[in-house]
This record gives sequence, structure tokens and C-alpha cells, in this order.
Amino acid sequence: MKQGRKILCLLLAVILLIGCLPMGAGAASAPGKEAEQLEEVKSALREMEQERLLGSDTVPLAAGTDAVTTLVNHINRYGIYDSETGTKYYADTVTNSGNRSVITIEYFPSRAVLRFGVAHTISTGAKILVTFDYEIASRAASSNGIIVSCTVGSSRAVMQAPFSIRSYAEDTALAYRKVSGYGNLPDLSVISELCDASVQLSLSAWQLSLRGKIGISLYDFGFVSFFYGTPSPDPTPPDPTVASFQDVYEKDYYAEAVKWAVEKGITSGTDKTHFSPNASCTRAQAVTFLWRAAGEPEPQGTAAGFTDVKAGAYYEKAVQWAVEQGITAGTGVGKFSPEVPCTRGQIVAFLWRKEGSPEAAGAAFGDVQPGAYYETAVKWAVERGITAGTSSTTFSPESRCTRAQIVSFLYRYQG
Repeated sequence: MKQGRKILCLLLAVILLIGCLPMGAGAASAPGKEAEQLEEVKSALREMEQERLLGSDTVPLAAGTDAVTTLVNHINRYGIYDSETGTKYYADTVTNSGNRSVITIEYFPSRAVLRFGVAHTISTGAKILVTFDYEIASRAASSNGIIVSCTVGSSRAVMQAPFSIRSYAEDTALAYRKVSGYGNLPDLSVISELCDASVQLSLSAWQLSLRGKIGISLYDFGFVSFFYGTPSPDPTPPDPTVASFQDVYEKDYYAEAVKWAVEKGITSGTDKTHFSPNASCTRAQAVTFLWRAAGEPEPQGTAAGFTDVKAGAYYEKAVQWAVEQGITAGTGVGKFSPEVPCTRGQIVAFLWRKEGSPEAAGAAFGDVQPGAYYETAVKWAVERGITAGTSSTTFSPESRCTRAQIVSFLYRYQG
């Protein structure tokens, strides 16, 4: 564990003190192989996101309690001492499906800084390091922003992006610049997409660890948008006004969609008082929403022989129906991957196929590659007003789709 923390510290030192590594340093391998490994990494990151904490878990601290003070006191009392730096740090490990995240939060008393770090080791061997400095006085990220280092095979890229914790939301595309790197990793847009997924996963890992071990939340550090979807100068959310949900507010862009989905019986939330709008929507949930919106038609056969679709599961009939309608064929031989988060690319492809796979000439995005299975689906979705992308030039097809986004897409699709 201490070794993982030292790797994070070394990474930051390299970036801040040296600046750049010579391009082309290190052994290179075939670009095709690196691209294939990147896809495996992105898939693994999506699977790891199954464990992300729901927005409903961001319960404010009791009056008079301060999350920063609580964390600093915990580190001072229980933290691991590093004789080299004279600092103490909190450490924890989160594992899932052969993937491992080593979390470290270090306290620098002389600079009044908390350094959040996490080292993700993917089962394929890829390593991703994410770190940012939290300035206690300003309750904000330092001017260094957030730093992501991706090592895939024999290639590496170190990326840096400005990072505002108050405005960062789950679908935010950060403006990365390449600090250093070597090998044959793909172009900036592909690496940036991987970095975004890594940052989202890192925030989830920090949140899981802090909530589970110390009883505090990233919400209490200023990450309002990460949980509630839109920036707000007031960290206290307004009173709930949508249905019976405590986490859906009239001002939210998805409020009407949630109302519609509840009225139509498409969803009843994650419990009686929570919709969990910012939680990842799994593939099982996505096809179930589609099936219910279609009137819950009775399928004709079985779930296409998928070994991971259990008999009697709430989504069994929905999967059967989706396969029969040509909406999906699963994720591989005998697999549907029901618990894997549904991506933005997948959900628009589902809707497009349900519509009959029509031709379309909608807007093109820089991160939608020609020939991708979702290329025409994205154009169609833009043409139909279902989505406008995550920016004027990006659609973020590999980003996980949240429950709020899914019901919004369905609501706009149904007209």
C-alpha cells in the first residue's frame, strides 16, 4: 500500500519538477495492440463503476461538523507516517472483478493541503494514476488541476486538466493537455475519454472509502455538481419537489422526464424516496426501461441463451424482448452483461434500433469514429432532439449513462 502512495508522489514530482519526458522514450509496440488494450481498459473501468455510490448517500454532516477537520484529525491519529516527507496519509483499497484501486489521501500541514490520490490496476495489467491537491483554505483544487497517468502495455501518457470541484459533474469533459508520454497510445480525444472515465471512477473510489471508513462524503468537500448535476453556490440542496424523491428537484433538467417515467410505470426509483439520478444505469435497467415504455410486450422465446441472465430476474423478459426486436445481441458469446453500466453510445444505439435503424444526417462529433456501431444512431438522436452531446464537438460515447440521462433520452424519444 505504501508503495502505491509513493508511486503517486513520484508521478506528481515528475510532472511539477521535470515537466516533460522525452517523447518516444521507452519501448514502443504496435498501435493496433495499444488501441485494443485501451478498449479493454475502458471496459474494465465501466465494470468497476458498478460499485459507485449513489447520489442519495450524500447525507450532509451534522451541524457543527466539518469534513476537512474530520479527515485531518483521522489522518493525524490513524494515518501511516512517511519518514521521507514527514507527513501522514490515509490509505485504503477497493477491489472489484480482479481490478484494484489503492486510495491515498495525504495531509501536508505546512501547506494546508490534502492530496487525493488513487492508483487503479486493471486486470489486463494497465495502470492508471489519478491525483489532485485540495487546498484547505480555499476549499478548492490547486492550480495544478487534476493529473492522470495512463500506462497501457509499453505506452504511457501523463495528462493534466484544470479541475473545479464545484462545477465538476459526471458528464463533464475536462480539457486535458498532454504533459509527457511515450509509445503508441491513440490521439488526444481517445486518451481524454479514458481519463474522464478514470476521474469518475476515482471520485467514486474516494467517496466509497470516505463514507465507508470515516463517515464523511465528497459532497462535504464541495462536490455538489458530482452528485446533483448542476453547479450551485449553495452546498445545501433545495427542498425536493418532484414526486416523492428527495434527490430530484424542479430545477433539474431531468425533472419532467422523471415525473413521466414514474407516471408511466417505467421506474419507481431506487427506493421510495430516492431516484438516484446520477447513479450509473446498468444495461439491465436500460433495456427494462425500454421494455416498460413499449408496454411490457410478452417475448416469444428465452433470453437468447445468455448465461448471465438468471431465470426470474426482473430484467429477464426485457432482455428476451430486446433480442427479439434486434435492439441488442449482447456483449459477447453467451453474455449480456446486465450489471455493467450502459454507455451513451449503447443507449442511443438501442433507441435507434427500436426505431428501425433509420438513416440520419445529424451533427457529427469528433469522438464518434466513422464506422462505429453507434455512428448513425448518434446522428439520428441529434436529429430527433434526443441529445445534443456533451459539448459542441463531443458526444462521449464510452461514458457511462446515468439514470437521469436514460429517462431523459426515453422521454424525448417518446415525444
